[in-house]
Amino acid sequence: MRKYLIALLIISLGCLSQAEIIVNPYGYLPFSKKEAITTIEAENFQLRTKSSGREQFKGQLEGPFIDRETGEEVYRLNFTDKVRGGEYYLSVNDTDSQIIKIDSATFNPVFQEAMAKLTEKRSKYGWLDDNGEANILLSSYLAGRGLSFYETFSDRFGDGELNLPANEGNNKIPDYLDEMIHGAKGLLLWQQEGELMEKDPDEIAATTAVLAIAGRVLPQADGKLAKTMTDQAQVAFGYLQANRNEEVRADLKLWLLTEMNLLTDNKEYEEALRTLLQPVVNSGWGPVSTQDVTGMALAEMMKKNLPKDDPIYDLYMGRGVGILITHSRDPYYRPVAFEPIETEFKATYLESPLPAGLGSEGLYVIDLNEYYRTNTWVRVGQDQLHYLLGRNRSGIDYFKNGDTETVFHIALLSAYFKDSSTLTRSGKIVSGAFKITFYFVLILLGITFWQKFSAKKASETIDE
Repeated sequence: MRKYLIALLIISLGCLSQAEIIVNPYGYLPFSKKEAITTIEAENFQLRTKSSGREQFKGQLEGPFIDRETGEEVYRLNFTDKVRGGEYYLSVNDTDSQIIKIDSATFNPVFQEAMAKLTEKRSKYGWLDDNGEANILLSSYLAGRGLSFYETFSDRFGDGELNLPANEGNNKIPDYLDEMIHGAKGLLLWQQEGELMEKDPDEIAATTAVLAIAGRVLPQADGKLAKTMTDQAQVAFGYLQANRNEEVRADLKLWLLTEMNLLTDNKEYEEALRTLLQPVVNSGWGPVSTQDVTGMALAEMMKKNLPKDDPIYDLYMGRGVGILITHSRDPYYRPVAFEPIETEFKATYLESPLPAGLGSEGLYVIDLNEYYRTNTWVRVGQDQLHYLLGRNRSGIDYFKNGDTETVFHIALLSAYFKDSSTLTRSGKIVSGAFKITFYFVLILLGITFWQKFSAKKASETIDE
């Protein structure tokens, strides 16, 4: 018994020592930021191969930094771009980290499992919340954000990559989109059952915004369904405008006007949206969530290729610049909240960051990258994903223990980074460009060889 207790103590101490070097347990992408956190004070750290323990890289620790959640001093270990694929571990003094996997498909399983969790919560009107109850606002947020993400990053998804019901498998529609269609159909059913006057105005506004997005995004997948959703969106919007417009939550009103403007290109909707923006200019907006979809409405308006002097462009981009300015001051690169003061932004750290907010801020900067095309934004998004997956001093794996909203944010972030062998360092898909270049070279070589062959034949003919 005594020997058993001693062995157990040794194992426990070993686990504790490993916990002092915090890595992303799911792995890292080859061409991405690779960092870890430790509480051990030391001058150097080493990166070693799993198989032989051979040192591949030696670097200096960065810090110390104060962890705002625990009050501890922590240090950063940066081994970015020092290794590509394979399995490694980090050493600081006599302490080793857990094994680090570096692979271009690191986040594929994360995306698949996160989406599986969502599929398990399917319900008549979309998805169930964490209490097992139908939640129209949550389902609207998931479907709306999901369809919007697909509209921008459709090349990240394919058919047959998720474990969906049999009738949705191999139907030539990406599995991810099948999931979003399920949610949109449920919200359509909710609107059509019963009378609108008996329903909550916020829920009507949120579901109508989703139907407007679906009417814009789904024509290629299901033209008849897209038409039905477009028609229902216009009916519900007309009802709200005529009867209950003042009862709708301000941020939901912004989102609804944005989607109706994008669906119909009716300038009146855009004018009404801009009229309602002044409070946002004065107070800013929180991380996008079911509680505040202001940022999502602005992100959707950015799809109209607004000029740089447009107030919406300035408001949306200004927040992103503020994030970059303050990003490096936190050891985990957690996001910050912003309070705009006229044209200046005052950055305030989120003292107790909500995991759903962390995920949505990661998605926000990924959207920003569509305009800036720089790896800076991609790395910010990766930082948020790594934090949520367990690279945090609190030791919380939000992927396993987060709520539905947080897990969905993780699904979208991991979808952006999955199959990264087809991405450049700025996050742009390049496989198509490579294929075009390859075929162009082949054609050019073919023409060159044919010209040489023709010239040779001509020369032989003349000689004869």
